[in-house]
Amino acid sequence: MSSMEQQWMPDAGSTFEPGNGSFTGHIFDAEWATDAGYLAGSVLRLLWKIKVSEPLDWSAFDGTDVFNCWWTIGAGWETHDGGRTVVNTDDTPALLKGFRNNTLYSRILGWAAKAQLKERINEAGGPRVAAAWTGLSLRFEPDTYEVGTREERTTRTRGFPTAVVDNQMRLPEAPTGQTAQVLASLPPAMLNALTDAARAGTYQQFVDTGMDLAAEYDMLGNNALIQALSDDGLYKELQPI
Repeated sequence: MSSMEQQWMPDAGSTFEPGNGSFTGHIFDAEWATDAGYLAGSVLRLLWKIKVSEPLDWSAFDGTDVFNCWWTIGAGWETHDGGRTVVNTDDTPALLKGFRNNTLYSRILGWAAKAQLKERINEAGGPRVAAAWTGLSLRFEPDTYEVGTREERTTRTRGFPTAVVDNQMRLPEAPTGQTAQVLASLPPAMLNALTDAARAGTYQQFVDTGMDLAAEYDMLGNNALIQALSDDGLYKELQPI
């Protein structure tokens, strides 16, 4: 069995069956990220940024046509490239190196396999590549899921994908040339901070943060990094695709 096939294995027990959708959403960006409001920002989740083309019909919607859609992936994951991909932490047990059955993302993978999206996702890098989902337009409907401990479970309702409306392919492009060399030279924590700065602020704010980080990580002597900060190429590279 290939490593790509193993990434899909934990979803084999999914019992979720698609139904009729209640709105259509286009995934225009995706990343592995944390949120301070979920387990104090200690655990990564998959974030889909979705633009809605039809009205939502549940009360949690805030009235805008763009919203963040989070999927839990469980503990034991980290990102070394600013949220583009996830890998297992060094202390993850061998039997838990896939996405766990009780996570929302495992449920999504179970649905995706049934929806004939498995080949499409694999061609874009596999389930561990966040951008493999970008470009998809999906029909969603409210459905229930459970949270809590084994002793105390709570049922909640949220939107889940039920059908593929558009299967447009947007393969994530790997950095090339000097940009790739610069990114490869950065410590993971610095790369994550630099990526956050690129996505949260203006180019000038990105440069200021980059110089502060270079000083903090004793990399002011990294001429390639300083050169990359002097034009907007690195800034654009770290933007969502």
